[in-house]
Amino acid sequence: MKSISYNIAVGVVVFLSGIVLAATQEVPPDQMKVSPNDSAIKQETPGDPWKAESDEEKTIDKINQELANPVSRTFAFPFGFQREFHVGPDNKTNTLVRAMPVYPFDLGNKWSLLTRAIFGARFNEFPNDVSGLTDTQFSMFVCPPPQGKFFFGAGPLLSFPTASDKTLGSGKWGAGPTFVAAYVDPKFATGMLASHLWSYAGPRNRDEVSASTIQPFFTLILPKGWNTTVFTEAVYNWKASGEKWSTPLTLSVGKVFDIGHGRFMNVGGAVSYYPTRRDYGPEWDVRFGVNFILPTL
Repeated sequence: MKSISYNIAVGVVVFLSGIVLAATQEVPPDQMKVSPNDSAIKQETPGDPWKAESDEEKTIDKINQELANPVSRTFAFPFGFQREFHVGPDNKTNTLVRAMPVYPFDLGNKWSLLTRAIFGARFNEFPNDVSGLTDTQFSMFVCPPPQGKFFFGAGPLLSFPTASDKTLGSGKWGAGPTFVAAYVDPKFATGMLASHLWSYAGPRNRDEVSASTIQPFFTLILPKGWNTTVFTEAVYNWKASGEKWSTPLTLSVGKVFDIGHGRFMNVGGAVSYYPTRRDYGPEWDVRFGVNFILPTL
């Protein structure tokens, strides 16, 4: 069973990688759909705050600023690798791999709909030595026109019991609200994403789900495509019998690269420390991510 779950998880990651590779193939100029207002190709004005030395660096810096905005109209395909240490009483190590595609839709009159899915696979030593798929989440944000440098979005969050082992997911169908707000300046961005998830269906012998998540962040948008972010993903489990909080404090550093034909890639790493953690949760983790930024279809 472990081998089957492992093969399924690897198959999902390979399949999603194929989607990205297909999307990153060269598209003939006459087939590319590019808006004249696309910020990635917009002509700079003499008063532009960016101080890049070339047109390529100016474009990279624009993409860097868009990535700092959690509700930017950017088609992104991030992959994340997370290695968790000192898990459980015997200091085991767990691994999480995720794909998190984000796709925007133009609703007209400067309104937009942002969709995000999270597909995951785990390779755990604790609580059981098991590998396989995790639950899948899907969220939508309806975003009104920005108010100056302020951006907002709100919508539903859905959770699907796709885990291949009972220790890798809740076993429950879940739903709840989610909200995001951000202030984006040419040199920094700050904001918060918040959500709450309740279970509404699933096996009666599985625990009910009621969890709140708060994700404040602060990002420095540095020259030449560099960026660094301090954030937390604080989760409060209302149903937990022991420690209810899990609050990893994370510092990340990344850099945007131009990979040609209107495609970009942000590569970064991070380290997290858990000052409070759920019972037998990790003490710290390291993360590595690759985020492909692609033209909208």
